[in-house]
Amino acid sequence: MKMRMKMKNWQKQNKENRPRTEREWLKVFPEAKDYLRNKKIPRLKKQKAKLTKTIKAELIRNYSIWGEDNFYGWLLREWLAVNKGEELEEVSKEIKQIEFALAPESISKNGITNEMIEIAKNYDWNKLIEVGKNGMTLCPFHSDKRPSMYIKNNFAFCFAENKSWDTIAFVMERDGLSFVEAVRALQN
Repeated sequence: MKMRMKMKNWQKQNKENRPRTEREWLKVFPEAKDYLRNKKIPRLKKQKAKLTKTIKAELIRNYSIWGEDNFYGWLLREWLAVNKGEELEEVSKEIKQIEFALAPESISKNGITNEMIEIAKNYDWNKLIEVGKNGMTLCPFHSDKRPSMYIKNNFAFCFAENKSWDTIAFVMERDGLSFVEAVRALQN
């Protein structure tokens, strides 16, 4: 029993002390910068160009066969958006994240760094609001009888208000803080 408690304490301590952002990981493993710059980013950019070319060709083919007003043409365009568009979005997001991590750190005139913003955006939603196992929770911005806010991939979306937030925007609205104050509040 004592060993299990020691293990849980060690896991908790390890989780709190490990790097939280890509930039912090690159400080631990600086040799990864060359790999990311010279191999991973070029490979992802080729993948992005190939996906873009495929989507464009499929859309042109779709319009030439079905036109704009046909239901089947609409269905094919939607299928393409879901199947190839989401993949393109993920690749683009990964490129941006890597380029952001590799960029030199800059400090704004109000003392907020890009790393501070990244930490704030990756802040655990469970520390801000009680989230159910299914990702649903009561929205604090209107009276809810049933959960209407869904949290996934560090974003919240309220179906009742048709509005979304990242952690920074959520804290700004909930606590009435400025951007700088919200970023600083999410550093702990």
